[in-house]
Amino acid sequence: DHGKTTVLRIDAADVINRLANTQISYTPEAVHNSQKRMARILEQGGLRFVPTFFLAGSNFYQTGTEETGSVLDLLQAVVFGERGFLYCNTTGTLVMLTHAWIASSAVQATFDDGTTGATFNYSELTEDNGMELLVNDVTVDSIVGDVHPVYRKNSASVQKYGIRSWPGGTIKSPVEPKDLRKSLAGAIVNAFPDPITRFKTVTVPTVRYLAADRQTLLGIDLGARVTVKRTPIGTGSPATVSQTLVVVGVHHEAHPNWLETTFTLSPLF
Repeated sequence: DHGKTTVLRIDAADVINRLANTQISYTPEAVHNSQKRMARILEQGGLRFVPTFFLAGSNFYQTGTEETGSVLDLLQAVVFGERGFLYCNTTGTLVMLTHAWIASSAVQATFDDGTTGATFNYSELTEDNGMELLVNDVTVDSIVGDVHPVYRKNSASVQKYGIRSWPGGTIKSPVEPKDLRKSLAGAIVNAFPDPITRFKTVTVPTVRYLAADRQTLLGIDLGARVTVKRTPIGTGSPATVSQTLVVVGVHHEAHPNWLETTFTLSPLF
């Protein structure tokens, strides 16, 4: 009406529901980068009103065949191609961060156990020992000539974790001399004798920090890069284990006179 203002309030749940429940058929257009393609998908779904923050990305698309699905599925396919993140923040803005943007962005905060002088000290740290790169049992054969395979294992690693063979079985090497194949097998079992430690979540007592630092903590969003440090206890331990990771989840827990924040973390693949 004349003289009145209508305010449209959009929240995250409403945006996600509309994206998931709107079905469209979309034909990719030529020379669209990821940013333009995602905007076009929203337009096709009648969702142009949704506020967005899309980075251009590195992929370009040629004219393709028709794709059918929910707006959310089609957007996620674009984000997957960019190895990025798609999320809706608390104001209802749909955000797409690309892998390249995250990898080049500055570290927003460093957390430690109070031993390295970092600004923020965590109250809890959870870890995961990834077994993907644990190899302590290797056979190397040659792809040329009639030669005998060579076998090496790391006995100390086998005793701690059991036999962890090279994925796929025997390594077929173009190297024929037996001594060189022995060196290769030995190098592998000595390079990967232990699981890789990954920091999964870090919890920070936000309430303990002054206003400026508290604002920094509360401003860390999905896709941010942070560094987490831990000083192991025990003889022969490295001085510090330090990992720079990507925030993939944020949880704030508030009680009377208490506020803490937990960040879920992931390597940037």
